[in-house]
Amino acid sequence: MRKFINAILAGVGMFLGDTSNAQNDSLSIAKNTVFVELFGNGGIYSINYDRMLVKKNKIKISGRIGFSLLPVYNNIFTYPLELSAFYGKKHNVEIGIGYTPVFNLYNENIFKIYDMYSYAGARLGYRFQKENDGFFLKAGFMYVMELYDNYRDYDDFPYWFGVGFGRTFKTKIK
Repeated sequence: MRKFINAILAGVGMFLGDTSNAQNDSLSIAKNTVFVELFGNGGIYSINYDRMLVKKNKIKISGRIGFSLLPVYNNIFTYPLELSAFYGKKHNVEIGIGYTPVFNLYNENIFKIYDMYSYAGARLGYRFQKENDGFFLKAGFMYVMELYDNYRDYDDFPYWFGVGFGRTFKTKIK
Protein backbone atom coordinates (compact mmCIF):
# COMPACT_ATOMS: atom_id res chain seq x y z
CA MET A 1 0.00 0.00 0.00
CA ARG A 2 2.87 2.33 0.81
CA LYS A 3 4.40 1.80 -2.68
CA PHE A 4 1.03 2.58 -4.24
CA ILE A 5 0.71 5.93 -2.31
CA ASN A 6 4.32 6.85 -3.23
CA ALA A 7 3.57 6.13 -6.91
CA ILE A 8 0.46 8.35 -6.79
CA LEU A 9 2.39 11.18 -5.07
CA ALA A 10 5.19 10.86 -7.64
CA GLY A 11 2.65 11.05 -10.49
CA VAL A 12 0.96 14.10 -8.92
CA GLY A 13 4.40 15.69 -8.45
CA MET A 14 5.29 15.09 -12.10
CA PHE A 15 1.93 16.54 -13.19
CA LEU A 16 2.40 19.65 -11.03
CA GLY A 17 5.97 19.98 -12.26
CA ASP A 18 4.80 19.88 -15.89
CA THR A 19 2.07 22.42 -15.19
CA SER A 20 4.49 24.87 -13.61
CA ASN A 21 6.85 24.53 -16.58
CA ALA A 22 3.97 25.21 -18.95
CA GLN A 23 3.20 28.40 -17.04
CA ASN A 24 6.84 29.52 -17.26
CA ASP A 25 6.86 29.00 -21.04
CA SER A 26 4.37 31.84 -21.54
CA LEU A 27 5.43 34.78 -19.41
CA SER A 28 3.36 37.95 -19.19
CA ILE A 29 5.11 41.29 -19.08
CA ALA A 30 3.71 44.78 -19.37
CA LYS A 31 4.94 46.25 -22.67
CA ASN A 32 2.05 48.46 -23.85
CA THR A 33 0.87 51.63 -22.15
CA VAL A 34 -1.89 54.06 -23.05
CA PHE A 35 -1.82 57.34 -21.15
CA VAL A 36 -2.85 60.98 -21.08
CA GLU A 37 -0.12 63.53 -20.53
CA LEU A 38 -0.94 67.00 -19.23
CA PHE A 39 1.46 69.62 -20.52
CA GLY A 40 4.58 67.71 -21.60
CA ASN A 41 5.56 67.07 -25.22
CA GLY A 42 2.09 67.64 -26.68
CA GLY A 43 1.58 71.14 -25.29
CA ILE A 44 -1.56 71.38 -23.12
CA TYR A 45 -2.42 67.67 -23.29
CA SER A 46 -1.80 64.58 -25.42
CA ILE A 47 -3.12 61.03 -25.71
CA ASN A 48 -0.21 58.60 -26.07
CA TYR A 49 0.78 55.02 -26.78
CA ASP A 50 4.08 53.82 -25.27
CA ARG A 51 5.73 50.49 -26.15
CA MET A 52 8.60 48.92 -24.22
CA LEU A 53 11.19 48.03 -26.85
CA VAL A 54 14.03 46.63 -24.70
CA LYS A 55 14.06 45.18 -21.17
CA LYS A 56 17.33 44.02 -19.69
CA ASN A 57 17.24 43.56 -15.91
CA LYS A 58 16.36 47.00 -14.50
CA ILE A 59 17.18 48.94 -17.69
CA LYS A 60 14.33 49.51 -20.15
CA ILE A 61 13.91 51.48 -23.37
CA SER A 62 10.54 52.54 -24.77
CA GLY A 63 9.16 54.46 -27.71
CA ARG A 64 6.10 56.65 -27.66
CA ILE A 65 3.76 58.34 -30.13
CA GLY A 66 0.93 60.69 -29.26
CA PHE A 67 -1.74 63.01 -30.61
CA SER A 68 -3.30 66.25 -29.47
CA LEU A 69 -5.98 68.52 -30.94
CA LEU A 70 -6.67 72.00 -29.62
CA PRO A 71 -9.73 73.51 -31.35
CA VAL A 72 -9.02 77.09 -30.20
CA TYR A 73 -8.94 79.94 -32.73
CA ASN A 74 -7.66 77.47 -35.34
CA ASN A 75 -7.23 73.72 -35.10
CA ILE A 76 -3.81 72.96 -33.64
CA PHE A 77 -2.54 69.38 -34.03
CA THR A 78 0.55 68.00 -32.29
CA TYR A 79 2.20 64.59 -32.69
CA PRO A 80 4.67 64.03 -29.84
CA LEU A 81 7.30 61.33 -30.42
CA GLU A 82 9.76 60.25 -27.73
CA LEU A 83 12.41 57.64 -27.04
CA SER A 84 12.99 57.00 -23.32
CA ALA A 85 15.38 54.98 -21.19
CA PHE A 86 14.47 54.23 -17.61
CA TYR A 87 16.05 52.39 -14.71
CA GLY A 88 14.33 50.58 -11.85
CA LYS A 89 11.78 47.89 -11.10
CA LYS A 90 8.49 49.75 -10.70
CA HIS A 91 9.87 53.12 -9.48
CA ASN A 92 12.08 54.34 -12.33
CA VAL A 93 14.34 57.25 -13.16
CA GLU A 94 13.60 58.25 -16.76
CA ILE A 95 15.53 60.18 -19.40
CA GLY A 96 14.21 60.79 -22.87
CA ILE A 97 14.55 62.72 -26.09
CA GLY A 98 11.60 63.75 -28.16
CA TYR A 99 10.39 65.52 -31.27
CA THR A 100 7.01 67.23 -31.69
CA PRO A 101 5.72 68.65 -34.98
CA VAL A 102 2.90 71.18 -34.54
CA PHE A 103 0.39 72.08 -37.26
CA ASN A 104 -1.89 75.10 -36.94
CA LEU A 105 -4.71 74.63 -39.49
CA TYR A 106 -7.57 76.85 -40.55
CA ASN A 107 -10.63 76.05 -42.60
CA GLU A 108 -11.23 77.76 -45.92
CA ASN A 109 -13.44 75.15 -47.62
CA ILE A 110 -10.67 72.62 -46.95
CA PHE A 111 -8.02 72.48 -44.24
CA LYS A 112 -4.85 74.35 -45.10
CA ILE A 113 -1.65 74.75 -43.12
CA TYR A 114 -1.46 78.24 -41.70
CA ASP A 115 1.47 77.79 -39.37
CA MET A 116 3.88 74.91 -38.85
CA TYR A 117 6.66 74.51 -36.33
CA SER A 118 8.45 71.74 -34.43
CA TYR A 119 10.22 71.19 -31.15
CA ALA A 120 12.87 68.88 -29.78
CA GLY A 121 13.12 68.20 -26.09
CA ALA A 122 15.09 66.35 -23.44
CA ARG A 123 13.28 64.93 -20.41
CA LEU A 124 14.43 63.97 -16.91
CA GLY A 125 11.79 62.51 -14.65
CA TYR A 126 10.13 59.80 -12.60
CA ARG A 127 8.17 56.87 -14.03
CA PHE A 128 5.98 54.44 -12.06
CA GLN A 129 5.34 51.32 -14.14
CA LYS A 130 4.87 47.84 -12.74
CA GLU A 131 6.37 44.88 -14.58
CA ASN A 132 2.89 43.38 -14.84
CA ASP A 133 -0.18 45.36 -15.90
CA GLY A 134 -1.60 48.19 -13.86
CA PHE A 135 -1.56 51.90 -13.12
CA PHE A 136 1.04 54.05 -14.92
CA LEU A 137 2.36 57.46 -13.82
CA LYS A 138 5.15 59.68 -15.10
CA ALA A 139 6.29 63.20 -14.30
CA GLY A 140 9.26 65.12 -15.54
CA PHE A 141 10.99 68.33 -16.44
CA MET A 142 12.01 69.11 -19.99
CA TYR A 143 14.35 71.37 -21.86
CA VAL A 144 12.71 72.30 -25.18
CA MET A 145 14.26 73.81 -28.32
CA GLU A 146 12.34 75.17 -31.27
CA LEU A 147 13.65 73.54 -34.45
CA TYR A 148 11.54 74.98 -37.24
CA ASP A 149 9.13 77.90 -37.37
CA ASN A 150 7.80 79.39 -40.61
CA TYR A 151 5.73 82.10 -38.98
CA ARG A 152 6.68 83.17 -35.48
CA ASP A 153 9.67 85.38 -34.76
CA TYR A 154 10.26 85.04 -31.02
CA ASP A 155 11.84 82.61 -28.57
CA ASP A 156 9.76 80.66 -26.08
CA PHE A 157 10.72 79.85 -22.52
CA PRO A 158 12.85 76.67 -22.93
CA TYR A 159 11.82 74.88 -19.68
CA TRP A 160 8.66 72.83 -19.46
CA PHE A 161 7.14 69.98 -17.43
CA GLY A 162 4.62 67.21 -17.88
CA VAL A 163 2.56 64.72 -15.89
CA GLY A 164 1.11 61.56 -17.43
CA PHE A 165 -1.17 58.83 -16.11
CA GLY A 166 -2.77 55.79 -17.66
CA ARG A 167 -2.71 52.01 -17.82
CA THR A 168 -0.11 49.42 -18.75
CA PHE A 169 -1.28 46.18 -20.41
CA LYS A 170 0.23 42.69 -20.45
CA THR A 171 1.54 40.98 -23.56
CA LYS A 172 1.81 37.18 -23.63
CA ILE A 173 5.15 35.80 -24.75
CA LYS A 174 5.48 32.15 -25.75
